[in-house]
Amino acid sequence: MTLRNLLLLLACLVILPASARDAVAGPDGVTVTTSRSLYVPGDTVEITVQNSRKDSIFLAGCASYQVELFVAEQYIPSRAEHCVSEGQAVEVKTGTHTLTFVPTPENTGSIMRIAVPYGWGCSSGMALSGARCTDFATAYSKMVRVNKKSSGDEG
Repeated sequence: MTLRNLLLLLACLVILPASARDAVAGPDGVTVTTSRSLYVPGDTVEITVQNSRKDSIFLAGCASYQVELFVAEQYIPSRAEHCVSEGQAVEVKTGTHTLTFVPTPENTGSIMRIAVPYGWGCSSGMALSGARCTDFATAYSKMVRVNKKSSGDEG
């Protein structure tokens, strides 16, 4: 990593409000983490959903996560995965579930986070919207940045 890139990263961490930097767990023991904090277009971002609850949570069968871009002091949703149908909800028992995202060249220079909406107390075997879940929440990852050039293995 060059000194310039290191200084830019440190400046971002100091300048960005805490809401842009910090992971936000769901209200009930669900967290979202990424494999690193710096990527280049084409890298695979491993998204880990950690369910520390005693019961299962359910993710949407399509578009299980949303990439949100940090723009004008707030996060805004980016284009989501195109889904023809909602698909059957994915049950995540206590433990972890891994998803992936590949940043594109259009993401270069972006600061983003991953939002994972989920439900609990849901009926199995159906779409999340019809699973009669007890409630819903969203967990968010920490800030992720996409650079032009390889930054090494940053975490």
